[in-house]
Amino acid sequence: MCFSTWILRNQFLIAIIAILGSAVIVQACDPGWFGSKCQYKCHCSSGNCDGRGECSTGDVCAGGWFGPACQYQDLLSMPGTIATPTASPITDRDDFTCFTSDVNTLTINFIRMYPITWIRFNVQLSDLMKSITLVSADNPDISQRCNMSSRIDDRTMDLFCDNDVIVQELAFYGKGVKSLCSLYISGGRNVALRQSVTQSSTWSDATYPETMSRANNAVDGNTSGNFSHSSCTHTLVNDTAPNWNVTFSTPQLVNRYVLYNRVPNQERLIDVQLSSLNADGTTVFSYTVPNVSLASYSVISPTQPVAFIKIFKPLGNIILTLCEVEVYGDSVCPHKTYGLECDKSCNCENKTETCLVATGACPSGCAAGSYGDGCHSSCPAQSWGPDCLSLCSVFCVNQSCLPENGACVYGCVPGYKGTYCVDACPLRRWGQDCKEYCSDQCLDQTCNRFNGVCNNSSDDRFTYVNGTQGCSCDDRFGMGFGIGIAVSCVVGLVIAGIISCIFKRRHQNAKQDVPDGNRDSANNGPQRLPMHNYDTLNAYDSKGYDKATELNVTNKTSSTGVSEAEPSHYYEIPDIECVRSET
Repeated sequence: MCFSTWILRNQFLIAIIAILGSAVIVQACDPGWFGSKCQYKCHCSSGNCDGRGECSTGDVCAGGWFGPACQYQDLLSMPGTIATPTASPITDRDDFTCFTSDVNTLTINFIRMYPITWIRFNVQLSDLMKSITLVSADNPDISQRCNMSSRIDDRTMDLFCDNDVIVQELAFYGKGVKSLCSLYISGGRNVALRQSVTQSSTWSDATYPETMSRANNAVDGNTSGNFSHSSCTHTLVNDTAPNWNVTFSTPQLVNRYVLYNRVPNQERLIDVQLSSLNADGTTVFSYTVPNVSLASYSVISPTQPVAFIKIFKPLGNIILTLCEVEVYGDSVCPHKTYGLECDKSCNCENKTETCLVATGACPSGCAAGSYGDGCHSSCPAQSWGPDCLSLCSVFCVNQSCLPENGACVYGCVPGYKGTYCVDACPLRRWGQDCKEYCSDQCLDQTCNRFNGVCNNSSDDRFTYVNGTQGCSCDDRFGMGFGIGIAVSCVVGLVIAGIISCIFKRRHQNAKQDVPDGNRDSANNGPQRLPMHNYDTLNAYDSKGYDKATELNVTNKTSSTGVSEAEPSHYYEIPDIECVRSET
């Protein structure tokens, strides 16, 4: 059997093997990590996530994290942050617990200055989503620098800031504040995790193996300052130029660094220098640790693309120890891409613009038919257009329309026509999509555009052309209804004929029984058919009126002032001749 034949016969088996292989690749990361190189840390409250970093159903981002794959640090949850009034309803990770008092202002004070990149609001009332204004004493023009918004869903909106918006105090005011349920303030994501690192030397002895002081301990996500926890780096005692370096797989847009010190021996980081270089090898930022021993050092830099970071001691023979190096920022993605690894395509209304790297949000809004994170969620039912902000016409059948352009999917309800079902039926047309023609038996061939009932009647009932009143059997609601009228007319005539025969025979019998003295009066008196109860007859009379219409006719007053019921609940059966009209 040739190889190609074997392939054809075993396609199903090959597909199963491929799927299982993919599953193995996805599951290859250590617990608590994900990504193509297992370089992203899970930040779900359970500590576990799927291969894309998503939390399982019912799980949420752990405190201090939010956004796509829970990768963005929430500055509102940082130690020392003070919110006035208390921020507990908006920091409990529950989007359904909201402010209950009439709050119009929310003030946030951080323990230090932070660069902020974007803010996420979740509100109880969607119409108040944009009724929140951002101000800051540190940045008076912040409302102009944080003014691009993106709708995630009916209750959630993101607000994006320009680069280098740095604040320690923020205030939110407006009538939308009292509707706040959750608030997240992004400080970026740690882009240094599990990146490629080196150091000039690695210390070890009989008690502490080399693994306890290797270079990658500073990018393992463990910020403990206890050296015995194998979470710190350590160079040799006699290293004359101790240094530690990180190289990013792709340049990262960086605006903040955090260096975690060893406890004890914090003095070892004093005078240590940090230099950041771009892809060309040009230094774009430098920092020297001050002459003060701290557990950690937080450093703000101008937002710059960084490809390489070097941390070193300018003077030799001093041990360099780093327990964690966090670098906050985001990816530098090619045009029209976004995401942790720039592997997602923007879906903007303006096809020439690029979207924001964190969420895929677009300055022009999502392309028609989409909304949400990355603009890749399809519009909910009965909505359409950019960001799904437009509603389908109420005159679309089931109010259902195409999410891209609002065109009605199943046509229009009776009385309307057109792509969007906003045009009323033209004269002499009626019904769904105005496909029906008014009967030519209607005066001027005009009728109600919703149900085809003839117009121009003085009593708001049907009006027909001369010679067709009565059992015209005309099709006023379509062929089916016309057939119904025809059948009703025939039945009515049969009943009328039977009744006439019965009374004629009774009249003849009565005539035979009349005494001679009264026979003349019987012969000469007016002959009048007896009155019959309307309810005992067919539902339609000779004029084609139905019972429901007949019973709701209001009394009219004649010129003589006598009240006339038109027509009466009781009436005589006239001699009629059914005329069939051909339409």
